Amino acid sequence: MTIGKKSLTFSKLTLDDLGLLQAWCDGQVRDPFEVVAEQIGRGRFTRAQEETLLGQAIKQASVPKPRIGSAHCNELIESFEGFSEVVRLSLRIVPESARDPKRIEDARDHARDVVRSMNAAHVERLIRYLALRAVTGDEGQDDPKASTSGDSTTPP
Repeated sequence: MTIGKKSLTFSKLTLDDLGLLQAWCDGQVRDPFEVVAEQIGRGRFTRAQEETLLGQAIKQASVPKPRIGSAHCNELIESFEGFSEVVRLSLRIVPESARDPKRIEDARDHARDVVRSMNAAHVERLIRYLALRAVTGDEGQDDPKASTSGDSTTPP
């Protein structure tokens, strides 16, 4: 896909990528005990209120984190940050195996810049392309009639 003067090649998301995307979604949900500790640390609650907060945290901790495909996780992925993470994984900017937090954050910054430079047609085309490949495994060409002005007719 050509965005501005840059030609970008997007790759099919693999099962490993989906695992990384799931880990990203998990990281967006705060630990309920961390939240309670923060609130109790402020010293604004009575002992009974603190016990209630802790009970709610225990209840919340027993609820599984949102999984890809759930409404909550989909909402996270559809956000700017979530879509940027999908773009980062699809562009293969930095191999996740690098595990260097600085390199991964730089890659996230680059992906955010790519997303900021995309117009609505680019976003729609990329989503359609990735969805088609995820569902069918199709490596074929995108529909040329769906390409946007100034874009190449080859897959992103």
